[in-house]
Amino acid sequence: MGQIRQNPMKDTTVIFDLGNVVLFCDHRIFCRKVGRRHHIGVELAYRKIFLEGLEYEFDKGEISPETFAARCSAALKVKLDVDQFKKMWSDIFTQNRPVVDLIKALRKRGRSRLLLLSNTNVWHVEHVKKRYDVLPLFDSLILSCEVGHCKPDRRIYQRAISLSTDPTQIIYVDDIPEYVKAACKLGIFGIPYTGAPELKGILQARGLL
Repeated sequence: MGQIRQNPMKDTTVIFDLGNVVLFCDHRIFCRKVGRRHHIGVELAYRKIFLEGLEYEFDKGEISPETFAARCSAALKVKLDVDQFKKMWSDIFTQNRPVVDLIKALRKRGRSRLLLLSNTNVWHVEHVKKRYDVLPLFDSLILSCEVGHCKPDRRIYQRAISLSTDPTQIIYVDDIPEYVKAACKLGIFGIPYTGAPELKGILQARGLL
């Protein structure tokens, strides 16, 4: 972890990851739906889309939704209806209410600037905006599909640093240790997310709640 003083003032910036921090998400929900509809193994679908680079290109904004759907169809050797594919792709989230409550409490307390930093794509962003009321809680959004970089690329963290109130007073919460380590290399105080009670305790100890 980086260093941050114990009793920060209003210049502290708290950065949250989206998937499996603010919202729970499970890509295998999508894979199971595709598998049932097209008689494809779940692990095959997961490997072709998530481990062989297709999702990464989509999250970086390098390919359009239509191209993404077409390339997934080719990779899985099935004909995917784009609208149905989009629905299955997007409906994988549930709200992590205890963390959302913490974010609301931080906002009400007014001692920190709140940012969202996420590897995500246009379909997921559209779905989250329609289904959940979490994005307006943040002062700024740093989304990989908009900035063209994905974690753990240092450039996406540098974008977040540039939007912080004080670059030396940043707290970053992510469930993926690799991404936390990448942030720490840039001097950010990284918190591996393990649960809302633990996160609440850390934020309270820092004087933010």
